[in-house]
Amino acid sequence: MRKFLIYNLQWVIVVALCATAFADTFTEAGKDYIYGDYQDSLYKAGPIKNDSRGMYLIGLNYLKMNNYPAARAAFKKVTQSPDRSIFVDQARIKYADTYFLERDFARAKKEYLALKNTSAGKNFMPLVYLRLAQMCSKEGDWAGKRAYLNKIKSEYPGSAEMKYVRLLESYGDYFTVQVGAFSSFDNAQALVAEVFEQFGVSTTSMPGSDIYPALEKGTIDAADYVGPAINWDLGFSEVTKYIICMGPPGQTSLYQPVDLMDLTVNMGAWKRLSKKMQTFVEEQVQTYSLHHFVTIQHADLVAMDKFLKAGTTVSRLSADDVDKFRRAAIPVWFNWAKKNADATRVFKLQLDYMLNPYMGYVSPKDVKGLKL
Repeated sequence: MRKFLIYNLQWVIVVALCATAFADTFTEAGKDYIYGDYQDSLYKAGPIKNDSRGMYLIGLNYLKMNNYPAARAAFKKVTQSPDRSIFVDQARIKYADTYFLERDFARAKKEYLALKNTSAGKNFMPLVYLRLAQMCSKEGDWAGKRAYLNKIKSEYPGSAEMKYVRLLESYGDYFTVQVGAFSSFDNAQALVAEVFEQFGVSTTSMPGSDIYPALEKGTIDAADYVGPAINWDLGFSEVTKYIICMGPPGQTSLYQPVDLMDLTVNMGAWKRLSKKMQTFVEEQVQTYSLHHFVTIQHADLVAMDKFLKAGTTVSRLSADDVDKFRRAAIPVWFNWAKKNADATRVFKLQLDYMLNPYMGYVSPKDVKGLKL
């Protein structure tokens, strides 16, 4: 009997050690994922890929790396896991998300709707409705967008997604078109990340709906998203204590001093308009632009007062910090501007504007020795 007990005790110890080793590996791989070291996280998660948690983490890494087929394959394996953990339901959502991010909205919609009568649907239906509303918005299906948002409001009024319902409703109905010198959104993100890395800051991008829980859990230390008005509506005052204005007085952000919005029209369609209608469109865009700017500025001022009354501490970078940040950024501008002819042309226009003595954002001394 003693031998039996000893053997069983040894087995328990072995199992405990294995469980501890797994937990340590998962934790380390998870840290790399949080810090944006996706390749390292993938490498460390390799030994635990046979567990649903490990495979789920692998899928998240591939998702961040925009390798949607690999992410889809990983999430598919998790959904086939027999352990029925919470990761299985989350993987079903993420599986559908891969199609959403690839802009294969027809397949994404099919996958999201298929979740309705599953445990994933029961646990995450507000999120499913939110994704469907986002797709409708991107496709210009305004009635569909409002229908899904109304489902969240009527069926899940206490859900976390309600914050994003208000956000989507505040945006109104519009199409977005990305134009400019960057060949992809990833390149634009990489430029910003390259500057921040010089100050020991690791950056990562995430959907607006993920910021609140990430701040709440301590997954991220700080976040930048739109402005004070939107941040207040999303409840960021509940999970943060500080606001740092990343710019000198009168400029709230160094790396994003303005939000660019435009009405982009095909030249053929524009030329088919009468001169009178062209003038009308131009005047209406100018009117909307002014109204939009003033409305946002007012909303941000009101929201900042709310943050202060809620106990938030507001500070601003010093002039020295601003100067250090600018000096670190300028060589990065030039490096990215030389990647293609369009980038060079657009950057040259911006540089000439910033070098103008009336503006004075950049001096000849700042760009000495740098060439396009």
